[in-house]
Amino acid sequence: MATTEEKFRAALMTLMERFPYDSISVQGICDEAGLSRKTFSRHFTCKEDVVAAQLKADIATPTATVLSVLSGAPFPDSSRVLLRHAYGAFYDNRAFYENAVHSLGLMWLSEHVMAAGKSIGTVPYEKDGINDETEMDFVVTLYSGIAATALCWWMRNHFSITPDRLVELVLKWVYDASPSKEMSK
Repeated sequence: MATTEEKFRAALMTLMERFPYDSISVQGICDEAGLSRKTFSRHFTCKEDVVAAQLKADIATPTATVLSVLSGAPFPDSSRVLLRHAYGAFYDNRAFYENAVHSLGLMWLSEHVMAAGKSIGTVPYEKDGINDETEMDFVVTLYSGIAATALCWWMRNHFSITPDRLVELVLKWVYDASPSKEMSK
């Protein structure tokens, strides 16, 4: 059975198949979900919160699950699986995100992807032996920012490549062929 939050997210996604994001009201979301405005207010403050919750459901929540399964895998290998999973979920709901981001903007998307990435926490980086809290915050922010930048680029380019190709580009330039590797030779 769907949770109340899931019902609101599904209602907004259904409405956005038929209407532009800007023309959808909170009351419209409530009506589509079959729930009251008071119930909406217990979970969200505005419809942007519903989009953010969907983004978190598509990216952060499944990524945390995948991380728990891949806890012993080398970072580049686990990154491939994590990015493919996150970018695949985003791609599956690309019409929803295109509609929302048309109104909310790429900066909104970037900020919320970074927040979703930061909500996953330090788990992917703990095995790297980072003991300094400031450095860990930097690393989590850096990699969340890379994921956000890749999604914004992909969206701006109308999903012109597959999720797998996007993962390959991110891994190539972040892990395999980054300029810093070449400069250290």
